[in-house]
Parts: sequence; structure tokens; C-alpha cells
Amino acid sequence: MSGKRDRKYFIVKHDLHSFRALPGIIWRTGMPRSKVPRNFKQVKIGDRWIEFAYIKDEIDRERCSLIMGFYECTREARYGDVSLRRRRSAWIDDWIDRAWMIEGKRYGEQPRYKPVSVPSIQDMLGRKVFERVTIMPIHGTEFIRIRKVALNRQLDPKMIPHLGREPLNEQEVLSIVVGGHSALGIDKIIEVQTRFPDMLGCIQERSATHRPKISLGVR
Repeated sequence: MSGKRDRKYFIVKHDLHSFRALPGIIWRTGMPRSKVPRNFKQVKIGDRWIEFAYIKDEIDRERCSLIMGFYECTREARYGDVSLRRRRSAWIDDWIDRAWMIEGKRYGEQPRYKPVSVPSIQDMLGRKVFERVTIMPIHGTEFIRIRKVALNRQLDPKMIPHLGREPLNEQEVLSIVVGGHSALGIDKIIEVQTRFPDMLGCIQERSATHRPKISLGVR
């Protein structure tokens, strides 16, 4: 990169399904070859990005960000086929066969388990990051800061009661909370049910006499 162009850094926003469908690829469907998605041409070989996944049903809840990983561009924006092999392995709808794509490789240490929940990216940067775009430029120092926070906050499987690993489904999450609620700081399980919220419990306030109730909903 030296002597020609300074490396640029970006945050890439997709939903969880899109990141899991085509790992390491920034992709956008629904646009023709003649119309390049916003900011796609900014990403050049050697540039780096943070994969940020959003969850639609958590927009109105406590703001957080989900970090999927860190990548370096190996192939700049192009319009082409999404291979049948990729579509089948990722359960992508058959009608999605062409898309705008930017390809990358993993850069540096990655989260052992993903996504990693971190404070809101907008709060960490102190400014509004996203409007209606997939790719948003950031400073190199901001890339380093967010990456450090994500790696420091990643899940340690040894701390999960009983399983000692990341839960793989909703039933395992509930079993962890029921069986290991004391280790998780929950004093009492009041109710477990099939509808949302899945569980109702309470936590003893150490400085007060009443017990606030908490609800746990697994999506």
C-alpha cells in the first residue's frame, strides 16, 4: 500500500443471515450491473473492514452491536454470479443468482465465537454511523479500537455453566440458565414457559429489600 494509496477502513453492515451465507464477502442484490451500490467502489485491495451484524427486532431495545469478524479486501467490487455451490451451502434463495460483491480474507485474530456483542458502534465512535448504506468509512484508529473491544469481550466458553461451550440452540440456553442461574447472578427462577418471554426470574438487590423481576426471551 505504501507509496500509492493509504489503506482505508470500513464498517460493513448486513443482517446475520447475509454474513453467514457468504462469509468474507460484501454483497448486495437487487441492483443492476449499471448501478454500483453506494461506497462499493471505495473499497480497494488491501483495505480492511469490520463485519457488523444487526438484528431487526432489537432496534428499540438497549443499543448494542454484533461483531462478526475482520477482513482485508482481496478482490474489488464486481457484478457477477453467486455460484450455485455457495447458494446451496448457504440456503440462499434460488432466485438470487447475481449480485454486486467485494471479496476479502480474514485479517488477524478473529473472535473464537461469533457474533460478539459490544456497546453500540455509534456510541463508541460518538457519531451516527449508518443511514441506508452497507459500507461506511471509518478511521484506522477507530478500526483498531472496535477490534480491541470485540476481542476483549468475546465469549469464554469455560464460564458457561455445565456446558463449557457456546450453546447451540434455544433449549440449551434455557437449560444453562435453569441449571446455572446462581453462577449467572440470578437468585430464583420463577417460571419457564413456551411463549415469549421464555423465562421469568428475579435478582436480589444487595442494597435493597425487594427483588426486581427479570425476563429472558430467547430468539
